[in-house]
Amino acid sequence: MKNNKLLKLIIVVLIGLILFYGILLFWGSPLAGIIYRTIFYGKYSTTFIAEIVLLIFALLLIFIRKKGYIFKEKNEGFKAAIKRGMPLLVISIILFCYSLIDLLSANQLNFPNLLSLIFLCLAIGFAEELIFRGWLQNEILEKYGNTRKQVIICIIISGIIFGCAHVTNVFSGQDIITTLMQVLQSSAIGILLASAYYVSKNIWSVIFLHAFYDFAALLGEVNNFKDCIMSDDITVVALTITIIMSLIYAFIYLIGAYYNLQRTNINKLLNEEVAKEILDKDYENRKKANNLLVILIIALFGVSFVSPKDELLNRQICYEYEKIDISGKMNFFLNQDSFNIDNYKLSIKNNKLVIANELDSYDININDVEDFIVFNNNELYTIVINSIDGIYISNITINDINENIGDTFIKYEVPDIMAIGYLEAENTKYPLLKTTISDYFIIKDNKAMVIKK
Repeated sequence: MKNNKLLKLIIVVLIGLILFYGILLFWGSPLAGIIYRTIFYGKYSTTFIAEIVLLIFALLLIFIRKKGYIFKEKNEGFKAAIKRGMPLLVISIILFCYSLIDLLSANQLNFPNLLSLIFLCLAIGFAEELIFRGWLQNEILEKYGNTRKQVIICIIISGIIFGCAHVTNVFSGQDIITTLMQVLQSSAIGILLASAYYVSKNIWSVIFLHAFYDFAALLGEVNNFKDCIMSDDITVVALTITIIMSLIYAFIYLIGAYYNLQRTNINKLLNEEVAKEILDKDYENRKKANNLLVILIIALFGVSFVSPKDELLNRQICYEYEKIDISGKMNFFLNQDSFNIDNYKLSIKNNKLVIANELDSYDININDVEDFIVFNNNELYTIVINSIDGIYISNITINDINENIGDTFIKYEVPDIMAIGYLEAENTKYPLLKTTISDYFIIKDNKAMVIKK
């Protein structure tokens, strides 16, 4: 009898070990590879880390201000609370479907980028909602939200503060018009989320709405190595379309907020009596709000479908890169202060590259130079300049060093650069660029190409 039990135990242990190592072999290694590529090659991994820092700050703020109750209190369940943000949810679903169809038609998917985007959007949803709804909104309401009018004002103020926080995007290179429209839409979204949270007291619902909206909005760019940017050359038609669509978006979100505040008996929450005729009027207002929302959403996507596609496509610049299968020795140079070409010295002064000898001095007309390298390349000198504006490269001889040397530089649009150097391959040295998302680019045949992993 004991032998049978021992035999069964041995069989169970063996089966367990076989399953464990089978899963580890067939799923463990591939999963580890995906996680590794997501962390080191995911397009949004760097931004995700920044958002995690913001999330830690948000949690500390919640703890210090004793707002931990936000994680438990609920006037409504998750499903009912999600409906409070219905305008944002509907638009997010439409954007998600549109981006998904676009990705499927492209027949490719950058999976590390997708995972890093999911992590980023979750971090943004948690961090920003804990700060702006969990802390800021409750802080304002607890001090000033004593009447119906004060509640509405507090909600509007917290939403506008949330929108104005996006004005910082102008410092990262975003143009003024796009930034202003983003502030407008974000303020309206902030008011909608603030109203949804005030009524439902369900912080998890606004975290989900925020994260899903950002995910749907960014999903279409998940295969790009570099984010799409807005062109500075804005036509009147493109500008008009942008403003009209932004206003419609904002109006949709504000109608949703109005709907939330009307359909909930705010006066009752504030211990005020509400007459029956006011409730009847509230019901009629909600019906009108619903009908208006449907009309506005149809109008919004109607405008997008009938808009001149060329105008909108020219408004947005998206970068695509060829992939190249190449290997060789990588050489990187960090913080190179100066370099000599014959009797000329190259150095950075006042954020510009200066080439000088005892008789002459030439400023390269490229602003905000952060770093540069020079290397000898088959009887030529290759100069690589890393500036805030982009990468500039020139191949010169000693005779090319004169007052017109700035005209020999070619600009290349690449993702944000972490380090510059050169790749020794095919008996040639190619300018090598390592991006902040850990992709490697070389410049070959006057084109920026991403190196296949």
